[in-house]
Amino acid sequence: LFDAARNPAGAGVDNRFETVLREEALVVRDATTGLVWQRGGTPMQLDLAGAEAHVAALNAQAHAGYRDWRLPTVEEAASLMEKAPLDGRHIDPVFGTGVNFIWTADRTPDGRAYVAYWFDGRLSPERPTFHAWVRAVR
Repeated sequence: LFDAARNPAGAGVDNRFETVLREEALVVRDATTGLVWQRGGTPMQLDLAGAEAHVAALNAQAHAGYRDWRLPTVEEAASLMEKAPLDGRHIDPVFGTGVNFIWTADRTPDGRAYVAYWFDGRLSPERPTFHAWVRAVR
């Protein structure tokens, strides 16, 4: 997988995205990985506890008809990372703009969680008090 800092030679994933309107919510289906993503994400940045609460709320309200939303793993977030920036970001334009870095579910031994940064194409661990957007996956 591509990461500008850790694996700049990584080829990335040949994603096949399809935007779908499902129960008044836009989601992005990836035929390559089989994952379904929130298209937009949270309107504001949240700390890690807020991110986890947001995902719980998505499940409680059956966002897009699903109750199994979660934070992506580092590998899942990295599967969205484009080697060459598209419109100034390392993520396909199908996801829209405004969400420039997202929380993942993976933690370091000292309790930090990885954040995927689309503007510079890297993954980096951040403290739980850091604020990032949420783009849930299922």
